[in-house]
Amino acid sequence: MKLQTKLILSFIVGLVAVISVAQVVQYFRMTQLAQVMAEANTREVRRMVEKNAVNVFTAVERAIAVSMQRGEMEKFDRMVREQAQVAGLVEFSLYDKEGKVFSSTAYQTDKLKLPEKHALQVKGVVVSNNCIRCHDPEDVGLPSRMIGGELLKTLRAQKEMWLSQTADEIEIYQPQIVVTTCTRCHSEWREGEAAGYTHFKFSKAALQELEEKVEESLMTIQDAILNFSFLLIIGIVMVLTPLAFFYTRHALVLRLQHLGEQVQAIAKGDLSRRIPLAARLDEISLIASHVNTMADSLAKTAASVGDQAGTVASVVSRFEDARQALGEKAQRTNDLALTALGENEQLVSEIRTMQEEVTRATGNIDAISQSVEALSGNVNTVASAANQASQNVTTMASAAEQMTSNVAEVNSSLVSVNDSVARVAHSVQEMTHSLGEVRRRCQDASQKSNEADKHARAAESVMSRLSDSAIEIGKVVELINNIAEQTNMLALNASIEAAGAGESGKGFAVVANEVKELARQTTSATRIIDERIADMQESSRQASLSAHEIAQVVSDINWANNDIAEAVDLQSRSAEQISGSTRNVAEAAASVTRNALELEHAVQDVARAASEAAAGTAEIARSSSEMASQAEEVSVQSLGARTLMQSASSSTERTFQFSTGVQSRMEEACELATGMNASVRELGALAEVMQESSSQLEAARNELDRVAGVQGV
Repeated sequence: MKLQTKLILSFIVGLVAVISVAQVVQYFRMTQLAQVMAEANTREVRRMVEKNAVNVFTAVERAIAVSMQRGEMEKFDRMVREQAQVAGLVEFSLYDKEGKVFSSTAYQTDKLKLPEKHALQVKGVVVSNNCIRCHDPEDVGLPSRMIGGELLKTLRAQKEMWLSQTADEIEIYQPQIVVTTCTRCHSEWREGEAAGYTHFKFSKAALQELEEKVEESLMTIQDAILNFSFLLIIGIVMVLTPLAFFYTRHALVLRLQHLGEQVQAIAKGDLSRRIPLAARLDEISLIASHVNTMADSLAKTAASVGDQAGTVASVVSRFEDARQALGEKAQRTNDLALTALGENEQLVSEIRTMQEEVTRATGNIDAISQSVEALSGNVNTVASAANQASQNVTTMASAAEQMTSNVAEVNSSLVSVNDSVARVAHSVQEMTHSLGEVRRRCQDASQKSNEADKHARAAESVMSRLSDSAIEIGKVVELINNIAEQTNMLALNASIEAAGAGESGKGFAVVANEVKELARQTTSATRIIDERIADMQESSRQASLSAHEIAQVVSDINWANNDIAEAVDLQSRSAEQISGSTRNVAEAAASVTRNALELEHAVQDVARAASEAAAGTAEIARSSSEMASQAEEVSVQSLGARTLMQSASSSTERTFQFSTGVQSRMEEACELATGMNASVRELGALAEVMQESSSQLEAARNELDRVAGVQGV
């Protein structure tokens, strides 16, 4: 559901609710007022009915007092018959001092229906009211009527009028007190006693009919008020709904829609979009300004991250090339070391063979004289072996020189690796600084978002206080409206009283009409004020809702800034890992450089030992040649031959020792080459880590490029 629809529906619902409550209050007040007036009128009618009953009773009682004189019984009977014709009079009876009926309108023949076969009717006697004067009512076929014992005691005791009311009737009993004139005819009576009782019974049918009519009038008034309230609500809603629609659309909805479109475009990545600021500086314009500031910060961040990502990628590429070159040279060095080690093993084998031969020659030196030919052959064999050993030692010396050259090239590659690692470390430091700047800008954007959220909350609070003030004003207006209604009712009552006063009340009627007109104008003015207050309340509530939704949008933007800050922290940690890895690479490269230097020295020692071994083998060959040429002098110079053989044994021993040293150095060279390969593999792993970090930075740059809507930033 759209915001405008929500605002309109909320306005209509609130307006209908306020008007409905006002109409309900007015309905109950008018109903209560009408009911109070009806009850007052009913009480007045009851009072008047009761008063009339008492007046009638008093008048009849006086007439009875006159008609009870001697010779006036005919007048008394006629009066009794006339009372039977009075409207609302149910019964008029006279009772003697014992409470027995003496005369009653209940015994009129036109009202009383005797049984069809009554003895008196059969005899043709017409029963009348006069019969009960001498006969008991039951004796003449009439129902018996007497005053009850408790009531009779009460009447005798108080000797005053006794009045009783029920839902349908009013009963009056009046004791007839004996005066002096009564004792002239009735000597047995005593003055001051009750000689009889007068009884009146009035019907309340007319009063009940009046109450029913009043109830019907109240129902009619209530229906009229309800219909008027319903039509009033419909009319107000039909008039104010279009006004609210146009107001909310131009004042809030269109501006919020434009703001939402711009924010959505920025959220989708178009960081070139900016929200135009309105001429009037309100909360929406302030939020738009903060969003523009955030977009500028994000664009700068995207450009910085993109530059650093490109730098890291180029450094990683150069580092990978250096690693591959170092790996190739390390593998070549390892191969040369293995070759030299194989050659040295052959040299050791030959030297051992030569040492054994020299030992055997020394053992058989005493038999040289007898075995000149055999000695000559053995010497030739020794010369041949010495020549072969000399060739092998020469080959080993060449391999050692080649190894020295390769180790020098390895050292040069390691220097290049160290330079590349230094450049990588510098780039990582620059990237870390840029990421810190990115985080600072994200924090600034988050702070701006928090400020915008505070402004939105403040606007919402102001709108809430404005709505509360409008409610208080509405209460005051309602009080004024109530006073106007009461004034109108007082003016109406005054007009009624003035109309009842006739000519003398005309001036008062004019004043009452003026007061009533003033009350009407006051009511109309308060109604208009109430409508304006309702509009103000609805506008305040809509603005409060809009401010709340804007605060929610700003909160979402703040969360997005926090996510960017977390991503920047992650990239910072990756950069720190890269920095640590580059430090490890630098340390490993330094270690490899030291090992390469040691390998170079070892190879030089190998070359020097190989040269000495070559000189020794040449000496052996030369000695063997001399022994071959002077074989015939062997027997003469056996002592010299023994000395020479001992010298040859010493030379072969030294050669073996040199070969053993060369073997040890070559093994160390192999170990160094193996360590170099391990360092190269470690450099490869570090290069992979740097490559992965570079890929992550590249992905982050692409994401920022996508967000910024700019390629190649």
